[in-house]
Amino acid sequence: MTEHTCHAVGCPKIILPKLFMCPEHWAKLPQPVQRLIWHHYREGQEIDKSPTVDYIAAAFVAISLVALEEKKRMPTLHLGGAMIYPPQEPGDPQSKLADTRSTALPYPD
Repeated sequence: MTEHTCHAVGCPKIILPKLFMCPEHWAKLPQPVQRLIWHHYREGQEIDKSPTVDYIAAAFVAISLVALEEKKRMPTLHLGGAMIYPPQEPGDPQSKLADTRSTALPYPD
């Protein structure tokens, strides 16, 4: 089994698979966002890798808030649920993923 790291952008800290962020980054989240993460957490999702759409949305909000505070790159949320981070500079290992992101959906008329 691979090690589970904090979901904050660029944080290499290894944490328990059930946890969302390391204590340092978790403390940066407002309590309502922390509650939102736990409210939408489903027991065992870290094992079967099938979080709910609501959990993914809450995770996107949490990761974005910490990234904004730390002035890090922002995640991009895809319709499939995967979060992909745009490259910071040419040659970034995530650039191939970023190149495949879909365009934003237009607002309905």
